Amino acid sequence: MIYLFDVDGTLTEPRKPITDEDRVVLTKWLNQPHVQGNCYIVTGSDKDKIKEQLTDSILDKFAGKFYCLGNYYVEGKEDIKYINEFPVDEELLSDCEQFINGSRFKVRYGNHIEKRVGMINVSVCGRDIPVEKRHEYGQYDYYSNERKEFAERMNEKYREKYEFSVGGEISIDVSMRGKDKSQVLRYLIEHKQVNPEQVIFFGDKCLPGGNDHRLAYVVEQGNGTVYQIREKRETYALLSNGIF
Repeated sequence: MIYLFDVDGTLTEPRKPITDEDRVVLTKWLNQPHVQGNCYIVTGSDKDKIKEQLTDSILDKFAGKFYCLGNYYVEGKEDIKYINEFPVDEELLSDCEQFINGSRFKVRYGNHIEKRVGMINVSVCGRDIPVEKRHEYGQYDYYSNERKEFAERMNEKYREKYEFSVGGEISIDVSMRGKDKSQVLRYLIEHKQVNPEQVIFFGDKCLPGGNDHRLAYVVEQGNGTVYQIREKRETYALLSNGIF
């Protein structure tokens, strides 16, 4: 089997470090002989953020890490296999700025449009928001649906060029069409001879509009298995039960 894991909302709370309790469960599971060499991280975040959350001691147990929606792939500790570019479009940036400025959520913390490898991340409240304040925007967005509605409008406008998806608790991920998380499965099939039927994916944003959706869709189309995680404790309950 091949195991793919999202991070925020799946292995950790959004942008928070893994807890000691969860670290014990995950480490024990990753050390199983049939699991070793078959696990991959698939996240919208960049390498530095994920290192803060999971630390090298856990990341080194994964066969590979697909950062930035799969646009930056690393095997081992620092063996970079590929990096995708993201050409910045001025009209795209203007639309994102209008979205940020037009939001009724008026608290701002800075770093609203963050360029990552192969993508940009857009946040009304800003990436510099303190971790303990993130839920305030999360609650606002839950009732207003502003991220989902903006992503839908932009997907229609840029349907030939860009892909917009809701990511994490406070942001929207923007990538080139076809360069979302679904590219991970294509890469593994082509370069690792992975059987799609043996793929298991754990993600919290698997529904339409979420940044896990495209990967979840292609995994299911290949007769693999998808676990839609509502809270990260569900992931650890599954791993603790030893059903994999």
